[in-house]
Amino acid sequence: MAQEEHERPTKKRKLPPLDDSFSTDSTTTNPEQHQGRIRTHPHVKGQWACHVYVELTPSKSLLNSLKKAAKKLQTTHNGHTTSNNSPTRAADLVVHSFLHPPPSSTFTTTATSTSSDDKNKKKEKEKPKLHISLSRPLMVQSTQRDQLRSVVAGTAKSFSAFKARYATFGVLENDDRTRRFAGVELGFGWSEMNAIVRALDEQLGRMRLPTYYDPARFHSSFVWTTRTFLSQTQTESQSSSSPATIKRVDEEEAEDGRVLPFGTDEMDELEMEFGRDVRAEELWVFELCLKVGKQVDRFALGGP
Repeated sequence: MAQEEHERPTKKRKLPPLDDSFSTDSTTTNPEQHQGRIRTHPHVKGQWACHVYVELTPSKSLLNSLKKAAKKLQTTHNGHTTSNNSPTRAADLVVHSFLHPPPSSTFTTTATSTSSDDKNKKKEKEKPKLHISLSRPLMVQSTQRDQLRSVVAGTAKSFSAFKARYATFGVLENDDRTRRFAGVELGFGWSEMNAIVRALDEQLGRMRLPTYYDPARFHSSFVWTTRTFLSQTQTESQSSSSPATIKRVDEEEAEDGRVLPFGTDEMDELEMEFGRDVRAEELWVFELCLKVGKQVDRFALGGP
């Protein structure tokens, strides 16, 4: 009895935190909270949204040209009125720019960084980047993430860094026709980029993941809008694989008669005003990027 009175209660051990594999991060699908964007794939626990791309740092001259082109499109469309002079809804026709730098709060430092190093890295991280997609949006299982990283790392080792230049302005829409983009398409360097994609596609096919578009159009988008060829109602009610959604993206009007942004005349104007400056800029492609969820891994071309 005396022994029981002197026994201390067992102290509960604090369990270590779970890693990202067990993340239960909540995901909102309300378009109003994402500038009108609609999730292409519903959030499913255990599935990860992935994307392979290259990241380019534009010169000040190239960035200024693209910012001016974006501003021209935004000035043309934002605040546009319908035929009966009523304002269009904000989520219906607003041109958004990709060229704003990311928030500085996303920058993190390492324990070994000096104050000067931190400032330089932060300054570099906050520079607007241009992206060229090398894959479709990919949805992988948790058990496939490491395999996908190995595929991208192995592909990067097989190729060397190369130079590239943009050639022309272009218009594209995403797979399910929920967003429309204006961008600059790659000219010089297309063959090298295509070789990388073909090598990736071979491995992605073995993983039963979708391969890249054919024909390939390597481009960097600088503005986007939710006004697309298909109306909102049709987009929500039809599958992206339905024949009715496979439409040309250079049409001037949507199926419901609304005027589409980024029409032929607008692209011709951008070409005349900014095309020469855009084509004059040389960029280096020296690494592949893989985004898995919110994490980005980088693999140097020809690297170890």
